[in-house]
Amino acid sequence: MGGDGGSLPQRVDLVRMKNKKLRENTGSLGYEKNTLVNVNQNKYNKKELREYHFNRCVISEELLKEPFFCCRLGYLYNKEHAFQLLLVKKQNKKKRKKDTFEKFAHVDSLKDLVLCKNKLNEEGKLICLISKEIINSTSGGICLFSCGCVFSKKVFNRVNISEDKMCITCNKQYKESDIIEIGVEDVALLEEKQKSIIKKRKLEKKKKDSFLQAKKEMKNNDAVK
Repeated sequence: MGGDGGSLPQRVDLVRMKNKKLRENTGSLGYEKNTLVNVNQNKYNKKELREYHFNRCVISEELLKEPFFCCRLGYLYNKEHAFQLLLVKKQNKKKRKKDTFEKFAHVDSLKDLVLCKNKLNEEGKLICLISKEIINSTSGGICLFSCGCVFSKKVFNRVNISEDKMCITCNKQYKESDIIEIGVEDVALLEEKQKSIIKKRKLEKKKKDSFLQAKKEMKNNDAVK
């Protein structure tokens, strides 16, 4: 059965499995022996994977189209899919599938997204507001969460010299935490950042609830008097 005439077929050679196939090899046999891979692993080549976060909606995997949003992890979202995500997340939490929303746990409302001011070119590519060049994995991308302006990372690093931290295109002030890098591939870094965002949100909610409770108690005390 094999190329040398002496090997025997194994289970992976005979039994078809959903979304699985033998890994292709450049050797004389064409496939690696007994090695299964997911079919969707070959959906994008390396170059396409590098460009993925700059050209596509992270939810639907469709090409970006105006208008679109950016979150604090640097993911880009088509408007319609961002709204759908928020709508579904408002449903009963018991009905949710944890794995489905784990990647977007940091997005709980529109406050967790910023509407990007950039335009897309005729090919649907993201364009830097300053240089008008295409933003891709080579140039890198930076989104200012305070205003939604997106720049090539190389260009932003050259012009980001103002001590006042003012956006060079709209003059809106930003903080260091508002500088969001698009297309980060470090999973551990993204997970750590996501946990930090969720923790901060919970602390802010707890602080707000405490304030409202104290305010309510003050009103009750005034009513008694």
